[in-house]
Amino acid sequence: MIRVIGAVPCEGTLLERDPWIPLKVSWLPAIHRRPLYLRISGYNGGEIECKVDPTSGLLMQVILLLLPTSITNTSRLCMISAEDDVLAPLFDSSMWKDMTNGLSENAAAGSIEKLNATIRLENASNGMRISINDSDPVSFVRAGNAEIGYTADGQLSSLTAIFDAETPLSASAAEQDAVAEVSAEMWERPRSLCGAA
Repeated sequence: MIRVIGAVPCEGTLLERDPWIPLKVSWLPAIHRRPLYLRISGYNGGEIECKVDPTSGLLMQVILLLLPTSITNTSRLCMISAEDDVLAPLFDSSMWKDMTNGLSENAAAGSIEKLNATIRLENASNGMRISINDSDPVSFVRAGNAEIGYTADGQLSSLTAIFDAETPLSASAAEQDAVAEVSAEMWERPRSLCGAA
């Protein structure tokens, strides 16, 4: 799994969501260069895309592309870090460097790495928390309404997003349920195409 190796000051985060993209978190200011891509596919559904700056390892964006099948509803979520923390996580980019066979100091922009993991979602009235591989976070990096959690050895473990009145939202509960159903169907379809029972 991808490792968090530090954090640097940033200007905050932008949270977005709609009926098609359950969650998008962007760290500010936006970096306008071609990123490294990490696609995390859930064993039982769910798809996460992380965009990472190829030069610094700075986390630029996390997108929950598909909802996982494991969703727990809870009343409210809270964050661990202090509210005045405004930090962006730095990722270890060595997995992308390996793809270039060590020929360059920095990983090649546009490189894509794919991983499989257990993805779970806690859904609350004020936000959502994505958990990865059922690992317990012990350290946290927060900026605004988004917080990344990671384990004692630095493994990415969670993303908590707290929504407020300014978070774009056009999805009703019924529309969100429909997105979850489409997610489940999309993950079942490849198996049926392969002729699996």
